[in-house]
Amino acid sequence: ESIIQISVGPVRQTSATSEGMKNPLFRELDEVPIEDNEVVFGIVVDGKAIAFHREVFLENHILNFMTEHRPISVTYCDIAKCCRVFTSDAEQPVSLRVGGLDVDEQLVLLLDGIRYGQSNQAIPLVEIPHEIMTFASWRAKHPESTIFTWKNLAF
Repeated sequence: ESIIQISVGPVRQTSATSEGMKNPLFRELDEVPIEDNEVVFGIVVDGKAIAFHREVFLENHILNFMTEHRPISVTYCDIAKCCRVFTSDAEQPVSLRVGGLDVDEQLVLLLDGIRYGQSNQAIPLVEIPHEIMTFASWRAKHPESTIFTWKNLAF
């Protein structure tokens, strides 16, 4: 196992990389069987509220997709309990991938062949503010929101 240095902190290089999830299907809040106490991440982009069911990110740690106007990448490390949301000025989804784990067993992001620890502030993307709360709290705050989940949904 080799260690590589990325602008901030050592990263344990692994051959285990994976593409993020793509082309999510967003549903209305009342269409999903999520318990009120389950955790969601939420953003408001271009005036639209979008939630992401945390459970989806426990195995697939990155979601890359396009809104009407911009690419969005949602990342979550279940070990560090860290969520970050990014965008760019590109006209296509960001090709953000899981790039392994760092020396503290936390998520490493792979972008254009370069690995970054998830908490690295040098990631060359624009960060979007997000909120983490229960599904009930999100629904009360943003009743018009859509949500990405696959819990008990047939695909």
